[in-house]
Amino acid sequence: MHEVSLVHALFDQAAWSCASCGEAVTRGAPLRCASCDGEVRLSAGGALILDRLELEVFDV
Repeated sequence: MHEVSLVHALFDQAAWSCASCGEAVTRGAPLRCASCDGEVRLSAGGALILDRLELEVFDV
């Protein structure tokens, strides 16, 4: 027998900001700070949210 499952996942838009000065990076821009040329970090959108999981198990 085989199990059947269905997964629904939600993804947030990624947002980046400078690790040094905190300046937000415009979407689609190079991943360097326009103000200080510092490295950027992911400040939002790094989560994967499991909205729903349906699992049907035969032969339990």
